[in-house]
Amino acid sequence: ALIAFILCCETIFVNSSSINVTTGQWNDDSDQVLYQRLVEFYAQGVQSSSSIASRFHTPCFNQMKVFNSSNPIIEQQRELVLRYFQRSQHLRLHEIYKNPSKILPLYKLHICTISEVASTELNGLYVRLIETPLDYVDNYVPTKRDRDEYQRPYYKGLFLLRSSPQEIIDIITDKTWLHIAFVRNPYTRLLAGYLRYYVSHESIPRDIVVPGAHKNISFEGFIGCLEKAGTSHNGVMQLVDIFRGQVFMCGFNGLNYDLIGQYETLERDVRCMAKNRGFESALNFGWGEYGNSTVFDKINEESQNITELLRTYYSKDLQNRVYNLYKLDFEAFGYPYDLPQ
Repeated sequence: ALIAFILCCETIFVNSSSINVTTGQWNDDSDQVLYQRLVEFYAQGVQSSSSIASRFHTPCFNQMKVFNSSNPIIEQQRELVLRYFQRSQHLRLHEIYKNPSKILPLYKLHICTISEVASTELNGLYVRLIETPLDYVDNYVPTKRDRDEYQRPYYKGLFLLRSSPQEIIDIITDKTWLHIAFVRNPYTRLLAGYLRYYVSHESIPRDIVVPGAHKNISFEGFIGCLEKAGTSHNGVMQLVDIFRGQVFMCGFNGLNYDLIGQYETLERDVRCMAKNRGFESALNFGWGEYGNSTVFDKINEESQNITELLRTYYSKDLQNRVYNLYKLDFEAFGYPYDLPQ
């Protein structure tokens, strides 16, 4: 099947070219079967973490979150995906072009990482796994060149949406595959991105620009810019990916991930995933400048620093405004209104 990628408002389309454009009819029965499988997939809904733990015989999955899709905007987006697929055989998913969800066929793992959610480290882990033969993953010691590559992991690997619609539906309906996305509390994710690119960075990268915001703008002023720029189109937040709502990434508008890993419990969740998929040893060595760190060391340090800064930057008013701006994220991923401790 011909696979065409059309980027519009960071939405990625997958096309199998199976509709007769003259008659508007399906070209063969298999396309109707694909549609029916997608309908059944949505009807199953999101399973509980205890059900996922039981299916994979992995008790630690019980501690993880699942995606809450019971919101009118999310339900509307999923209905649009289904209707669009029925009409055109396109799978219309909200993914980020620079960092779409990836697949590891040898491990039957489909994983999505998000900017400011340890994405460099998690994508670096992905690159290490996809480039290391399965038999060597437990004891291969990355070279300096390898470690440098793990720090530049974007645009590399096998993206789910480079598969045909048939292959995608095979993957997302196969109960032996694990589908997991990693997210972060919107309060800390926003503050981390603001400090990194509008305070610490020498200049604002072109792909991080928020209209009206400038270098060293106050946090309150920056939130005001987000509120103006974040006007939704058909329910989709129109912001650069670092400041966009996480619910508008990873194809959440059309995919049921088994589990949601959280930045706040990242080491626990990643170790649980790795243990289930058979690559836990790769987390423990070969990371950092000298190769003597775990994949988590730098993440844990940065996480503690941001949490300590929360009450310096968030007034009650700003907390309320950010909650309203990212309300879908708070609800979909189970984060409370209160600031993290």
